Amino acid sequence: MPLIVAPAIFAQGQDSESSSLLWKVSGNGLASPSYLFGTIHALPQSRFFLPDSVEKALASCEKVVLEIDMDEPGMMSELQQEMLMTDNALDRILSHDEYELIAKFFIDSLGIPLAPLANVKPMLLTSFMLPKIIGQNPASYEGIFVQMAGALGKEVLGLETVQEQIGYIDKVPLDKQAKMLVESIIDFNKSKAEYDAMLTAYETQNIEDIYRYMLETSNDFKEMEELLIKNRNHAWVPRIGKLAKESTCFFAVGSGHLGGSEGVVALLRQAGYSVIPVF
Repeated sequence: MPLIVAPAIFAQGQDSESSSLLWKVSGNGLASPSYLFGTIHALPQSRFFLPDSVEKALASCEKVVLEIDMDEPGMMSELQQEMLMTDNALDRILSHDEYELIAKFFIDSLGIPLAPLANVKPMLLTSFMLPKIIGQNPASYEGIFVQMAGALGKEVLGLETVQEQIGYIDKVPLDKQAKMLVESIIDFNKSKAEYDAMLTAYETQNIEDIYRYMLETSNDFKEMEELLIKNRNHAWVPRIGKLAKESTCFFAVGSGHLGGSEGVVALLRQAGYSVIPVF
């Protein structure tokens, strides 16, 4: 993630066509419109916001569809299993000094011993750093939407399985994952500043600004965009169309997936749907 938010990035994208996180999807054979919302997966409680239009859109739909089905009873156990390396360990991938660096950070800054986590895939170990970056008990759009769906008696579904989602991460070589983990700890203050800047970008509610910000200022995003963003977008769009034809749906995915020429909004339009911002 980038360190500095360039004001010019935001100035060039403030137009009504893209200045929304919520989109109405209609046409192309849909009996009734569905909705698409861009999330940020974790943020401080103090900076969480949920426009009335989003609550109304979710309430109007029959189903809530996230990246993965987060209320599936076996989801957490499956995720925990998929997070593990079966024939490798962190101390085999890293040098002795790198491993000790991470172990010291985990115990000193997070209060977590590294040894029990030594088989967790390096890219997924970064998630353990979130409380240090965001604070304890961060807010989650996905968590809120699951709660809202439960209160309204709506079914929750996923656009991909846990195995599919982790499968994309598995395509990133372990040495690359480990390098990213080491760099995020060596430059922890930079990582925190980059996250804060990303959240500021999200608060513009402009999907093109968010996407452009990530693309222009994050080397990791540029390197893995094809694998972790574009490939998933192309896989999701037919599934979105199928689900929306079966029943009205409220789709919620990471906001970085919405913008760009191969973002979900553009791909849905290319597939023949009307996709317009909702304010």
